[in-house]
Amino acid sequence: MAMNRLGLGLGLQRGAGASAPPVIAPENSVLPAISGNAHVGSTLTASTGTWLNGVDTFAYQWKADGTNVGSNQNTYMPVSGDVGKVITVVVTATNAGGSTPASSGATSAVIAVPVNTVAPAITGSALVGLTLTCSTGTWSGGGSQTYAYLWKSAGSNVGSNQNTYVPVTGDAGNTITCTVTATNAAGSGTPTESAATAAVDVAVGVSGTDTGSIVNNAAPTFTGKSFGAARADRCIRAWVTYQDGAANSAFTGCTIGGVVATKVAEAAASGSVNAALYTAAVPTGTTGDIVPSISNAGATLDCQVSVVRTVGLANAATDTAGGLTGGSSFTRNNDCPAGGAQIFGCYRDGASGTGNSIDWTNVDELPPEIHFDSNQRSQVTAARINASAQTNQAITATNPGGGVVSFYMAGGSFAPL
Repeated sequence: MAMNRLGLGLGLQRGAGASAPPVIAPENSVLPAISGNAHVGSTLTASTGTWLNGVDTFAYQWKADGTNVGSNQNTYMPVSGDVGKVITVVVTATNAGGSTPASSGATSAVIAVPVNTVAPAITGSALVGLTLTCSTGTWSGGGSQTYAYLWKSAGSNVGSNQNTYVPVTGDAGNTITCTVTATNAAGSGTPTESAATAAVDVAVGVSGTDTGSIVNNAAPTFTGKSFGAARADRCIRAWVTYQDGAANSAFTGCTIGGVVATKVAEAAASGSVNAALYTAAVPTGTTGDIVPSISNAGATLDCQVSVVRTVGLANAATDTAGGLTGGSSFTRNNDCPAGGAQIFGCYRDGASGTGNSIDWTNVDELPPEIHFDSNQRSQVTAARINASAQTNQAITATNPGGGVVSFYMAGGSFAPL
């Protein structure tokens, strides 16, 4: 019995001295993961991942391109400074055995709703039938961006959602703008409008812009005549007539807007009544003086001018025609290249019959007409743009009253630039 008690005592002493097994630090088996959209202002959330050996607490450290951001929470909201950077999170698991970190995979680069930094811009000539192109401008926010376009003519929506627009006839005189909206996965930015173009003009066009009449003046000067909008390819054509001059009066020249003009054609070489079409390239200024020179004018000479603005046409004529006759109509034949224009003027002197105007065939009248001397005398210009080439096209001026009058007609054809 004594030995048994001794053995039992020794056994109890050995049991009291045994230590517990050590606690092992956490071991990661499934990495943490980030959920949510990597957008400025959107919340990202980190999972803890999966761990072995037990975990007492988790700590979180968010990083943007490897630099610490945020605080010790399982969520993070990217800020503007994070745009273009990837976000990761390091989760540290802790127990009595120690601490172990584990890093998540990276998000995609952070993006933000686009913000315009450089406005869109329109390139191209603001001409009917020619293409305008709008750039996207520059937008912050990152990500894959798409762009929507809204074209406006004088503030009214036109065109479609494309980066190009071709002005139509109804746009003439209007300015064109384009509004661009950028969109990425974070949303759509504030629409941003381009600067306006110049007023839309025609690619090839002819228009009457002004008239003038001076009486009893041997040196007529027509001041401040309207030339319409300036343009690099603008030419001004002046249809000038005079009457009541000396019998041997004659045109000796003309300046248009200070530019020495070229005589296209005239009705006659000289006489107390005459008419001529002059032309000059005048790219600048919206108004100018027209000063014809007439030899042997005589103090009682009266003079008229009709101003014609053209764009997209050469200054020099490819074919000319002129002459005078008496009757109820007068015709001159003229060749015209494809895309070119025929420009003619007519001065009618005589009884008006039942009308005081001039009717045209194969050209369209350019208002306004000038009527004077109780409508016995009238002058008017006319023009036509031809899509296809014309050969010996008959240009006819007619007295609508049918009565016999004197016609003084001259003009020519001008090729497109």
